[in-house]
Amino acid sequence: MDVLEAAKSGARCWNKLSRCPKPKTACLEKKPECGKRKRCSKPGPVTNNGYMNFIRAFRKKHCGLQPKELIMNAARAWCRLSEQKKYRYRRMACKVIKSCRHKRRRVCTGR
Repeated sequence: MDVLEAAKSGARCWNKLSRCPKPKTACLEKKPECGKRKRCSKPGPVTNNGYMNFIRAFRKKHCGLQPKELIMNAARAWCRLSEQKKYRYRRMACKVIKSCRHKRRRVCTGR
């Protein structure tokens, strides 16, 4: 069998395969979606900014909002917040400043 005959027989077999309709599977129907869980973004670490710490807490409570709406509502809520409650978030910020969270440790290289 030379190369030309092999190519022709392969083409005939290929044509037979492509004519056959593919069997349809039963899973073409979409399954009904069950109740979607709200995906909240990660709140992030406690920062050295009291307002940002307030936004972290606000984001946890209002997790279904779009980012733009969330920030607008958080800003309004921060303005309405009493000084006592703002102080709570500012105290969280003071604790972060005193911690050594961001300090790098140097390793002695022996130079």
